[in-house]
Amino acid sequence: MKFILTFIFFYSLTCDGQNKINTPQKTPKTFYSEITRQFLAIDSLRNVDYDKLEEANNEVANILIFYKAEILNSPDTLDYDLIYLAKSSDKMLALVSWDTRKGGTMIAFTTMAIYKTPEGIITKMLLDKADEDMPFTYMHYNSINTIAASNGKKIYLAWGNGQGSTIIPWQELRTFSISNDKLVEPKILPNTSSNIR
Repeated sequence: MKFILTFIFFYSLTCDGQNKINTPQKTPKTFYSEITRQFLAIDSLRNVDYDKLEEANNEVANILIFYKAEILNSPDTLDYDLIYLAKSSDKMLALVSWDTRKGGTMIAFTTMAIYKTPEGIITKMLLDKADEDMPFTYMHYNSINTIAASNGKKIYLAWGNGQGSTIIPWQELRTFSISNDKLVEPKILPNTSSNIR
């Protein structure tokens, strides 16, 4: 009986130690390391196996989802080693954009929104407003400003850039609001729109 109890004790210590070793610590340093390694993989696939680029970009999204709380609390940066990070001053909304490497002269930027709700932190991939079936925003967002609506709700104004080619750049202003557990786009801009390009 002593042997069995001793075995169970040491086995539980071993398993506990393995779990701690295999679970990455969520720090800015580990996030930086993982995201940099993933972009190196994407760049190596770009000219070798274009079909695997989608899977490699999905892994970028998975890394962002894993570190979503840390991203909301990290400093703003225009270029965090190949991702663009813009956050609201209240740390309720972050937009993370990156070049998928799937475009040519038109850069295929995509964007993930990370936002806080009463239910927790939620992530959502944004779509191109001109074509809802398009998986890319074609924008990287540089800043988010906050305004208060007359009903007391906050509206976030995100400003970003896109590039159709080296001679066709554009800018966009896009509105967001957090309502319960949803990220919505209030149509408060001219022509009852939620974005201006």
